[in-house]
Amino acid sequence: MIATPCTLEDELNIKQRYEAGWSLNNLGKEYHMTSGRLRTILTKQGVTIRASIAPRPTKEQRKQCDINEKVFDELNEQSLYWLGFILADGNISYNPAQYSYCLQVGLAEHDLSHLHKLQAFLASNHKLTKRERKQGEAYSMTTIYNLNIKNKYLAEKLTSLGICPQKSLTATINPLFKESRDFWRGMLDGDGSIYISTTNTAHLGLCGTKSCVDSFIAFVNQKILKTEAHSVTSTQKLWHVDFAHRQAREIAKYLYSDAAIYLERKKLIVDQFQFCVARKPTLIENYSSQHAEEDKESFPRAETSLKRD
Repeated sequence: MIATPCTLEDELNIKQRYEAGWSLNNLGKEYHMTSGRLRTILTKQGVTIRASIAPRPTKEQRKQCDINEKVFDELNEQSLYWLGFILADGNISYNPAQYSYCLQVGLAEHDLSHLHKLQAFLASNHKLTKRERKQGEAYSMTTIYNLNIKNKYLAEKLTSLGICPQKSLTATINPLFKESRDFWRGMLDGDGSIYISTTNTAHLGLCGTKSCVDSFIAFVNQKILKTEAHSVTSTQKLWHVDFAHRQAREIAKYLYSDAAIYLERKKLIVDQFQFCVARKPTLIENYSSQHAEEDKESFPRAETSLKRD
């Protein structure tokens, strides 16, 4: 602001108006002066500067949004589900330059309502960001919505539970979650494949690290049914397990029946499993090459390594 000449009359008028209730902000606009210069003029005349009604918020305070940072301190159906979903489809990042931790979850536009559920669970009013992402050369642009929450306590809590930065190829399952159907439902909603094939066969699978896939198979065998009738394939250091027919239906029923939280899109498919053909599966893990075509016909996904929803 360009300093303007101030006469003795101006100084007296400033004093009178300030004592009459004018604010420094309004006086500054009237006389084209900064608050600092006005304080000097008033102090010189023996005027006590009034305290502000409220202190001006700091830069960090202006950026702060609401969040229940202790929402994962208690393990229940909701928190276990979202731990599984974030492990599968979320990310924890750390910016050493800013000493900041950030929880990031991005979902396609058709799953936007699920991101709103996560916001509600976290009691968060953080704004969602929007970006366009191309899904390969043969695909059109897909709209992605991202939830980014910078909160050190929340990020450190998630890290302590096994959701670490750069977890894609190293993720393991915390023993606290290994037997939780809510956790595994979150994992399936995030990185699972639930679909009905062209032969009207129910399929349910999970993609992840070998440790995660092995833990899911162990969970299925311990809690739901004992079976070796599943296919396990791997590509680019990631693994995929696929269950079909009765196994897929029973696993889906165990995980989704009477659940309070789930991804609507996948729950709709699970509800259609009851109409799929009932057929006893055969063991296809480690099948020989001479039976590959026959197995492929029975299990369309056996040779598809990492098809993801």
